[in-house]
Amino acid sequence: MKHYMKHYGVLPDMFVIEGCKAGGHLGFTKEELPEGTAKSNDEILKEVLEVAGDIPVFVAGGVFDGGDMAHYCMAGAKGVQIATRFIATEECDADEVFKQAIVNATEEDIRIIKSPVGMPARAINSPLLKRLDEGGTFPALRCSGCLTACPKNDSIPYCISRALIAAVQRDWENGLFFTGSNAYRVDKIVSVAQLIDELMQEYEHCLKVR
Repeated sequence: MKHYMKHYGVLPDMFVIEGCKAGGHLGFTKEELPEGTAKSNDEILKEVLEVAGDIPVFVAGGVFDGGDMAHYCMAGAKGVQIATRFIATEECDADEVFKQAIVNATEEDIRIIKSPVGMPARAINSPLLKRLDEGGTFPALRCSGCLTACPKNDSIPYCISRALIAAVQRDWENGLFFTGSNAYRVDKIVSVAQLIDELMQEYEHCLKVR
């Protein structure tokens, strides 16, 4: 905040806390995640609120239902960010293969992987990940230099850009399907309107109960 005020004369419009239950790349060490020692959303929210002042703080990562929304808002957040559940909606432009991968996923299918960019990430177990477990590779045809953290040599087991694009292009065999930790709780594809109605009803109910 001090850096941006000094160099640009602005403060952030909001902060989004992305906790350890999020999908995709995670800002935690590979040891913290499996051992369960990563800070919780509640712990991070409390720390950020102490320094954020009047800047709104939103919570993301593992936020699944209206009960979660109510919990974080009562703890001081101004809102939440929900991603995985909106993939499994009719309006989402993700391919049907991606949506069904979420609907069909079990809790055991959701795993932490090592990304070529050097960070742990959460994804649905897929043929690509199984091949990588067995020592297989999915190399880039050529390195496009899109991510500076990727090693530019043969040690890279797969190109994350190609794998993510494959997921978008309905390639179940070669795709990398990032998802949050609660994806296994999604059991059907619904419209955005239905999902928002469900979330808000749960949210309002929890506020009344509490």
